[in-house]
Amino acid sequence: YNEYKSYLSKMILKVVLLFSCYFVASGTPVRFVLLGSLGDLAKKYIWSALRANIQPGLEIFGASRDHPDAGVPKLVDIIDKFNSSDFSSIITYVQLKTDDNFKLFCDRFSDTELIFYLSIPPKAYVPISNQIANFCKSNGNTVRVAYEKPFGYDYKSAEVLFDAINDRFEQNEIFLIDHYLGKSITQQIISLRRNNADLESRLNAENVNRVHISLLETLDCEGRAGYYDESGVFRDMLQNHITELMTLLLTDITGDIPSAKVDVLRSISSPNRHQVLAGQYQQYVSHVGKPTKTPTFASVLLTSSLPRWKGVRVILTSGKSQSQETKEIVVHFKNGDILKFQFKPPRITWNDKDFQNVNLSNNPNSYIELVNAVFNRDHTLLPSTNSVLESWKLWDNIIAMKMDILIHEDKTTVDFRNVGNYLVTERANSTNSDHSGIKFFNHAIRVSGTEEYVYKHLVEDLISFIHRDRDEEFHLAVSGGGTIHGVFKYLLLRSSEIPWEKVHIWQVDERCEAKHANRNHLKLYFLDFISIPSSNVHLMPLAADGISCENPDNYNQKLERVGSFDYIVLGVGEDGHTASLFPESTDLRKTELVKTVHVPGAVSPNRMTLTFRAINISQHKAIVVTGRQKADILKRIRQGDDVPVQNIVTYDLIWYIQEDLL
Repeated sequence: YNEYKSYLSKMILKVVLLFSCYFVASGTPVRFVLLGSLGDLAKKYIWSALRANIQPGLEIFGASRDHPDAGVPKLVDIIDKFNSSDFSSIITYVQLKTDDNFKLFCDRFSDTELIFYLSIPPKAYVPISNQIANFCKSNGNTVRVAYEKPFGYDYKSAEVLFDAINDRFEQNEIFLIDHYLGKSITQQIISLRRNNADLESRLNAENVNRVHISLLETLDCEGRAGYYDESGVFRDMLQNHITELMTLLLTDITGDIPSAKVDVLRSISSPNRHQVLAGQYQQYVSHVGKPTKTPTFASVLLTSSLPRWKGVRVILTSGKSQSQETKEIVVHFKNGDILKFQFKPPRITWNDKDFQNVNLSNNPNSYIELVNAVFNRDHTLLPSTNSVLESWKLWDNIIAMKMDILIHEDKTTVDFRNVGNYLVTERANSTNSDHSGIKFFNHAIRVSGTEEYVYKHLVEDLISFIHRDRDEEFHLAVSGGGTIHGVFKYLLLRSSEIPWEKVHIWQVDERCEAKHANRNHLKLYFLDFISIPSSNVHLMPLAADGISCENPDNYNQKLERVGSFDYIVLGVGEDGHTASLFPESTDLRKTELVKTVHVPGAVSPNRMTLTFRAINISQHKAIVVTGRQKADILKRIRQGDDVPVQNIVTYDLIWYIQEDLL
């Protein structure tokens, strides 16, 4: 055996300095150069993928920075395990480290296709790309370069990386590798859609209720927590693998797939914090060895503005140290049908029955298909530089959110529910949440505690008022802005307890530009999920031009007939405004109930808003203050600064404040 190994070292795995190229086949010769050929990824997956993709006339170069004296024996150990002379006979070791190494290697070729597969640390992508471009794109040679994810740490770093790569190579020469795209199930998503016209005709907002993509693992991060802590679940799984799966399911398959995937990503709205859950398994801190807020679990609810998918909830979930491994894509149809793509073992089902005529492989090596795609110049399923950048735009916004981290026990599943367009943890059903009790703030009652508790308490109070006089109409006014999302979320969670036929919904304020109107969010996040008569919804009137509000007189008259609201929910801006009553407004104390105002510099500066008269005559008033950016304005309010919200009378007013802001 040792003699055989020595023979291989000397004769089969020749050092390139002694190598004289030849090619005996028709067409352009192809040389595959695997950089990082001695690394773990190459050992585990890429060499076996190459073994499965042997082609006539192919020659393979195992490259690394090691001198041949050290590199050749290491490569022999790897290749020996295949026990294939057909495979070993086409492999040559080459040291590729310096400019001279690259020049000497590439000068030996002419009119050749050189495929460089970079199984190396991402920090080496740019210098290696420069060496390939400088020394290997001459003498009539063409190149293809494959890069392993990750592609940057955020949008900025990805942009820098791609600017450098795009400066040296054309798009058709660049192949971005995400191993999830080589999995058997992933390979079948587009194929299944193309070959099943009936299914494809049903994959739209008219028929689909929601999509849930889950990649949950029982493994924790012990042994690699230092590396993982730099990325967390968002960068490790959601920004790449899960986003790619989402785009394959939502993309238009009638045209160019890579371009269509970019369109999908551009259509995704950035979620609010009530659509994002983040968690960390209990032992993670001990695995890292220091305190850390890096999430190991996350679930995110996204929506698309594409007409085909508008209104469909797409929930993306991933986590470490869960109770069971779940890797699947589940499409829930409005009629109760369920389409499921299960990754392990590979299976595609319709209502738990296997799809027929689907070619699924149990081979766990997804790199076989990806290497094949590189050989065949097939970018169909692979990420493009544009799609990666669009993905980073989305996930940078999510990662930057100030979110609470839910600590969960090891090897347990984080239980949550989708309620409307929100995600709610199962503990949200409990009214026995931690809190600091009822106190006072700015001469009014204060309810404070965790953000979750504050919203639950408000909704509890609101429902009790609705039930107080069951036979009477109940008029509820709700503000626009981000604060109201938490109220909507917990109202939807308890929607079955509310007699919606007696509830009337009013707007506190409206942006007069149709594109940014508050009514859009009111409908998307609340009205679409409750059974309320349309005659009970009273929207502030927008003008037909889409950029201004109608005269408020009619709305004023409707409000005068009602007399006063039973309950009004308000937020507070960082400048102390409430409703659309800003510090610079000249209409703060108008006697009318509703006015149009102009807010210079604001998004949609033309607004319609309730006045302080309308707010102050309301039977019950709630001001909600959540979000860490609100701490400064609370301090100013306590100090007595003259900001608009100070004009609300304290009688029948309750402040609902996130405790850690005080």
